[in-house]
Amino acid sequence: MIRTIYHIIENVLIFLILFFTLALGGAKLIGHISPFMVLSGSMEPQLATGSLCFVNERDREAKAGDIIAFSKGSTKIVHRVLKAEHGVYTTKGDNNPHADRAPVSQKEVLGKVVFSIPKAGYAAAFLQTKKGMLLTSAALAAFFVMGRLLPERKKRGGGYEAG
Repeated sequence: MIRTIYHIIENVLIFLILFFTLALGGAKLIGHISPFMVLSGSMEPQLATGSLCFVNERDREAKAGDIIAFSKGSTKIVHRVLKAEHGVYTTKGDNNPHADRAPVSQKEVLGKVVFSIPKAGYAAAFLQTKKGMLLTSAALAAFFVMGRLLPERKKRGGGYEAG
């Protein structure tokens, strides 16, 4: 029973490691879905600071009410579209009092936000630090070693008995 629980946790951890490794590397998760970390509170409460949001890069045409990711120079921003006219968007952070000053052109749009995971951006940011990588690696190594030390099931009369 303990080994079964261990293997379930092990599989979940492996999935999370792969997921965050891909997300941290900016990899496209399903061919065209890219992760973005939310760094400010401009979209709260819909997208809280520290969320990891995922953007469909194939979906770049937006209408009023859509949340889009766009770039202004080297800055990436996630805001809601207030108005869309002829490939030019007026955007605003939900938590901001006024619309953004500069309109967003179609070529600046990176895609539409499909979903987000609250607080996952904090984990991603921590894992990008040297301390985060070392602590996470040490904890995972200890967990996997501990799993190898769990007692094996013993064979008994044609069946198995939990050890």
